[in-house]
Amino acid sequence: MSVGKFYLTLTLLFFLAFPAKAEEPKPSLPDLPLQQLEESAKQFLTMLEYLIMAIPQYQAPELLENGDIIIRRNPSGPKEPPAPAPTDKTTGEQRKI
Repeated sequence: MSVGKFYLTLTLLFFLAFPAKAEEPKPSLPDLPLQQLEESAKQFLTMLEYLIMAIPQYQAPELLENGDIIIRRNPSGPKEPPAPAPTDKTTGEQRKI
């Protein structure tokens, strides 16, 4: 056996002695756009859900004779407490408005 063949055989045996490392499967090209589309669709549906939850806060629009459009809030929402009546600085009594 010549020296060249000996080294070639030794090199092949060296590489065959160790197990080959398995490559991790990479996502194929078509899978990436589908994943991105799925994530975008989930975000869109979440935003749409918040929009639908906000709609019942308002009544149907009203068109006035002068062309103005009024969109009123539903009275079922949280109401602000009434402001206290102003007091007279000299007597400290509440004034009637």
